Amino acid sequence: MNYTLARHLKAVMILVFCAGLSFGEEIRGSMADFELPGSASNWNWYWGNAANSTISDSTEQVHGGRQSARVDYVFSKNDGNFTLQCGTPIPPSPTSLSLWVYGDNSGHSIALRIIDRTGETFLYRLALAIDWTGWRQITVSTDKPTETWSGNKDGIIDLPAIIAFQMNGKSAGKGTIYIDDVEITSQLTSDNRISMQHAGEPTGNIWFGAQDKVAVELLVRDRGGAATELQLAYRVLNWNDDTICEGTQTVHVASGSSPTQVQIPFSTKGLFGHYRIAATLRRSDGTFLQRVDTTAAVVPGPQAFSGADNPFGMNLSVARRYGITERATGADLAIHSGMGWSREAFSWETIESEKGKFVWDAYDEPMRVAAHANIEVLGLLGYAAAWARRDSAGYTSPPRDVADYANFVYQVVSRYKGQIKYWEIWNEPDSPSFWPPKSDAAEYTALLKAAYAAAKRADPSCHVLTAGLLVGMCHRDNWAFLEEMYRLGAKDAFDILAWHAYCDPRSPEEGGYAKRLVTLRQIMDKNGDADKPIWLTEEGWATAPGQPRSVDTATQAQYLVRAHVLSLAANGVEKFFWFLFRDGGNWESDFDQSYGILYPDNTPKPAFSAYAAMTHALQKKTFVATTFVGMTNDLACYAFQGDGEATVVICYTGADQVTLRTEINADPTIIVLDHFGNAVAPSAGKLELTFDAAPVYIVAPKARLAEILEKLSSAGRTDKAIQAKEPTHSLMLEDFEEVGWGSEWNLGWLGSGHEGTVLSASAEQVHAGKTSGKLAFQLDPTKGKYGLCYAQVDRIAELPEGAKIIGMWVYGDASGNSVTFRLIDRNDEVFQYNLAAKIERSGWQYLEARLDRPVSHFGGDKNGRLDYPIRFQGLIVSVKPMRKTEGVVFFDDLVVKY
Repeated sequence: MNYTLARHLKAVMILVFCAGLSFGEEIRGSMADFELPGSASNWNWYWGNAANSTISDSTEQVHGGRQSARVDYVFSKNDGNFTLQCGTPIPPSPTSLSLWVYGDNSGHSIALRIIDRTGETFLYRLALAIDWTGWRQITVSTDKPTETWSGNKDGIIDLPAIIAFQMNGKSAGKGTIYIDDVEITSQLTSDNRISMQHAGEPTGNIWFGAQDKVAVELLVRDRGGAATELQLAYRVLNWNDDTICEGTQTVHVASGSSPTQVQIPFSTKGLFGHYRIAATLRRSDGTFLQRVDTTAAVVPGPQAFSGADNPFGMNLSVARRYGITERATGADLAIHSGMGWSREAFSWETIESEKGKFVWDAYDEPMRVAAHANIEVLGLLGYAAAWARRDSAGYTSPPRDVADYANFVYQVVSRYKGQIKYWEIWNEPDSPSFWPPKSDAAEYTALLKAAYAAAKRADPSCHVLTAGLLVGMCHRDNWAFLEEMYRLGAKDAFDILAWHAYCDPRSPEEGGYAKRLVTLRQIMDKNGDADKPIWLTEEGWATAPGQPRSVDTATQAQYLVRAHVLSLAANGVEKFFWFLFRDGGNWESDFDQSYGILYPDNTPKPAFSAYAAMTHALQKKTFVATTFVGMTNDLACYAFQGDGEATVVICYTGADQVTLRTEINADPTIIVLDHFGNAVAPSAGKLELTFDAAPVYIVAPKARLAEILEKLSSAGRTDKAIQAKEPTHSLMLEDFEEVGWGSEWNLGWLGSGHEGTVLSASAEQVHAGKTSGKLAFQLDPTKGKYGLCYAQVDRIAELPEGAKIIGMWVYGDASGNSVTFRLIDRNDEVFQYNLAAKIERSGWQYLEARLDRPVSHFGGDKNGRLDYPIRFQGLIVSVKPMRKTEGVVFFDDLVVKY
């Protein structure tokens, strides 16, 4: 089993070993020493009911080095618990786990978990009770779990796997422990001796401002300390999945523990964009060792458009999502992307865990970081402290007494009135999830009134927002909730209405943005609030693989811009806060953690590049006009105007996928930018513009605005819908001329009654060359009614990066049976595709299938994504009831297009 480094690796796994170790010896390496900035935030809250518990870097109590991880926990009931999951994969052949714990003599118990790629969980109890104060090392053997569950339940740790730290509360209360020097002992084998990791410089592989050449850095080391020569193959792909650079390098790993730095350089040709880098490490004999996938971006900037007038915000959560040592870096990255505002949650439980005792440590320093970065803050005030909740076990339960909440609001607003002027009261109270057991407009309105009075008493110049309401989303009564708030006198208890506009996975247009905003404004106008602004304090599209509400990262980038444009063009919408800036560490398994435009290691999704281009184009602009093109409004053109120039944002908004084109006379005063901010070059004195799902920006003087909008109104629709980008290269995977039948191609699993099936070479029917493959299938109806005839491949090489289509020539037998094939990725997930749903005629026929359209997938990590490297696994003839139970299928010239 190969040790595969996950693409979302955040903390560098530092492994230092003695030279001269031989295979089979045990070696000890650090999984987490918490020395790097932000190391603690690589441990993410995975599961539990210990609301408001936090983990952060700390120098207060340290076992080794300069830092440890501080865990502040809050158990609201006797059987409280939580699990912290580490994003760093473990090496192969683990034999033991250990960590140092600074106990607090609380009597709570702790445990470690290993969670393998199938989801099987191995639990190891470390201490039945924390009955000590100070540092203590605890070690467990990985072959002796206390219990296991879930996944494939085979009792084997199937890699890649990760570890998690678990704490179980003996009684309600809060406390603090520290953890440090999490180590794992493993067997040094040929599979885990070599380590390759992303070096992480610059932060997130993000370059601000045009670059001609950049380089992504990797670190390679031999854990045994020996000098080694390896082969590194790499490929760099752009936004369109075109390969812009590929090559190989010989990596000379020196003896000793120091890593060898390897650079993968590529030219951006001075263009902004998003890039995907895949690097595969092999031995000199071709044996696969490891693969690292990462992303990079070159974006306009840096662009720190600070100031309260900036409409662009993020749920950055400096205080909650960043460790102490990485907050400044995160804030700097955010502000330079064009963001001006951060929505920051102020936890009542953290600040006032005991009534009347206010502790500000968790927020004072993060607010100083935000201020230093010139980030404006919107403060979110909630949820109730355990002692104040109506239901002590419910994290989002409303308070028993609104006076207690009002006092909390008064204290927070007073504390930060010199910096924070905008405060949001609670979150989504029109959803039972955030006002259990049932949303209640009367109760929330009473809370809002009390909070408004308290905030204005603390700072008369502050602005109060309603909670972000889900009006018009998935709850039918949301409009009624707002109407009821007004009926109960909420009009005089807020200055700005906050809205959460989620409609994922639908597009902003399909999600009814414009209609919902019109309805929202009508309700406000009818109740005398025509002049109050609307702030969109949460919106986004998630990218967690395999989740029904998720979209792919390219779609997320397009929807991000379209949602901003639609919102800022709407009547009264002043601010837009995207949710989130950076994914949580468990983004692949937790849908809610995957809304970010950055991965957990700060590497970019395409949405980051799109966001930076949008904020750059729309800085200091306000909406002035809209033009729709076509009978069905195929194209929407939104004009935003500033001092001296107008920016027109065009995005495709129709229900069908279409392309529109027009031409504009080339003029030095008119600049056309693509969705990443690159200037479109004129041709023969004309600027030919093609509009599809990705936005295009036209920058021109104010005097030309009407002319440009008129020109755009004549844009012509093309004859055909947008097609997926077609491949440009073809590679023969197998021509069936020299095949080792029985060794390289084998009969795999057969359905019942297929003992007479034969797989062999044949010259009877050949598409090209001298021979083809022959699958003569036979079913004994007395043993089974249907089944699979499976030709399994043990030879074919990996498919090239960016593979899009598999094609094959098949000589059918008019049996009505189906022909499918399977691919298997690096995590052993199998994807099945149809070549022919029915073999309806005899003779040769070329069949192909697109790799983005599997009919099913199973096994491995079940993430629904082809994780490279991928291989062709087998060809299948499926014999179904009432169809021909014996016959012959020939196949030839298996190709991949990319």
